[in-house]
Amino acid sequence: MKAEYSIALFENGDIVSWANGRDGRLGHGQQYGPLRFVKNTTEFLPRLIDFFREIRIYDVAAKLMHSACIDCHGVVYTFGNIQICQLGNGNSSGDILEPGALALPIARQVACGGYHTGDVTRLGDLFMWGSNENGCLGFGYKHMDPARVFHEN
Repeated sequence: MKAEYSIALFENGDIVSWANGRDGRLGHGQQYGPLRFVKNTTEFLPRLIDFFREIRIYDVAAKLMHSACIDCHGVVYTFGNIQICQLGNGNSSGDILEPGALALPIARQVACGGYHTGDVTRLGDLFMWGSNENGCLGFGYKHMDPARVFHEN
């Protein structure tokens, strides 16, 4: 399966996304056309994610059906499809159409896998959440909320 979308971060902290917006993976929220019908979510050109208009983004990651980013204060945001808990917000299914902040220690780097996500904090802790298929979380089960897996020495 391929991701079918792109997300980019500029030096000034602006973040844009484009292509297939199904499942909220672009972060643009629900969009409506005439007569309040849900609009096609495909973006053919890069578009600024309005949610982050006043927030400077530091790092971004994307995979399959979800995206994650960190602002300049170390807050982690996730959005997209929650097929197997990969957004870390305590939910196990559905779509998050606009970014939501997670309650985590100050982060410095974020990464997305197919159905899991992880971040490294500024203190060197590794947090993981989502599907544990093939042991990718580093502990033995699926996890809806971020869990500390490792501490960097």
